[in-house]
Parts: sequence; C-alpha cells; structure tokens
Amino acid sequence: MCLSARAATSVVAWGRNSYGQTDVPGRLTNVTAIAAGGLHSLALKADGTVVGWGTGAGDRTSLLRA
Repeated sequence: MCLSARAATSVVAWGRNSYGQTDVPGRLTNVTAIAAGGLHSLALKADGTVVGWGTGAGDRTSLLRA
C-alpha cells in the first residue's frame, strides 16, 4: 500500500486494500503529513487533528476515525 501527498494538501492512496487502508476519507483536506501502516493509514491536518482509516483491529484507529 502506498500513500502520496498531493500539491493541494490532500492524499491519494493505492495498492492492496484488504482493510480499507487505501480508502482515503472524501473530505480529507489541509494535510501536512501522512503515515502508512500495514493495515491502516494516518494523516495530520494543519489544525493539528489526526485522521486515521483502515482496520481498527487492536484499537489502532478507534480514536482517530474520520
């Protein structure tokens, strides 16, 4: 799975999507940093909030869901 930040401060993802880790939330904008795990993805927004998507197994994204 791969993530890329776009010039317009948004995110695009591609690759294996077994757990929704490439299903970038549709209204995700103003992204300043991104990170990819094996089963989940994270984005840091300009306002300091973190958005996560993908599997919630083991509570990796339970507090961060978009």
